[in-house]
Amino acid sequence: MNVLALIGARALSVFRGWGRAALFFRDLLLAVPAALRRFGLVVTQIHAIGNRSLVMATLNHLTDEIGPRLTNSPSMAEANRWTRSKFTDWGLSNVHDEAVEDIGRGW
Repeated sequence: MNVLALIGARALSVFRGWGRAALFFRDLLLAVPAALRRFGLVVTQIHAIGNRSLVMATLNHLTDEIGPRLTNSPSMAEANRWTRSKFTDWGLSNVHDEAVEDIGRGW
């Protein structure tokens, strides 16, 4: 086998290797947008769930509108009434305050 044939055979083997790599990268580049679309869908769903959450509205009402609640204070009674109302609105049953022994005046 002459030198040119050896160089040609070597070049063909290198190009064949590049061909496989090129196909791999082509397939990878085709797969990445699909994966990103799925990732974007997941992020969109998480964002939508977060926007429907009532956590911040509930926390805001209890802390900013009703305010601090010392034991047996009028604010505690209002917070208990509001919470019972919300739990009932959300479909919970048997919503009630638990009785405790007289703990006196807390405020």
